[in-house]
Amino acid sequence: MKKFLILLFILSVAFTRSHAQELVPDAQFSTLIGFLNEENWPEAAKLSEAILKKIPGNKQDDDAPAVIRYMHIISEAGLKYMGKLTKTEALKNVSGYIGHTIFSPSRYTSLKYGLNRIVSSDNKTDTLASSCTNRKGTDLYTSESIVPAHPVTIDEFKSYDGKLFRIGGVLKSISVTGNMMPHFNIVIDKAILEPGDKQ
Repeated sequence: MKKFLILLFILSVAFTRSHAQELVPDAQFSTLIGFLNEENWPEAAKLSEAILKKIPGNKQDDDAPAVIRYMHIISEAGLKYMGKLTKTEALKNVSGYIGHTIFSPSRYTSLKYGLNRIVSSDNKTDTLASSCTNRKGTDLYTSESIVPAHPVTIDEFKSYDGKLFRIGGVLKSISVTGNMMPHFNIVIDKAILEPGDKQ
């Protein structure tokens, strides 16, 4: 299993290469990455929310807010696990993102099920799946259903095995599911799989 720390580092590289720092200063983004790597959910939630509030309305679906939006979702999930928020409160804090773009960290595709990976279900590719956990893999923060914008054949998906992709798309829905491990269940529509090392 790839550690969340590694995933966030890869995401930070993609963020920098996308020139998204025009909307989010490098210092703020680096500080946010640090909070997430430390699993400092209170500070990560506070900073990610503050960054999003400063982004102009006509820029809300650019790469920068799409990345930060996903980070805020994970931060809220972390606060829920800490017992700082109820399921209802955590959901309320992120439900406004429905209909907006999000970008996940880069993850490895895999032909076998695993956490923090992009996988297919029963050799079908009309909907892919992924998840996000804490560094130790003990806390499940999201389970993600990914509906590709363009058809992906099973042979094409098999050719991706072991390669890095980040997922971008429209957040179609978000809910809280699970009793033993309550987590965000999100559906990403019109999704693209962008190579994680893309310049």
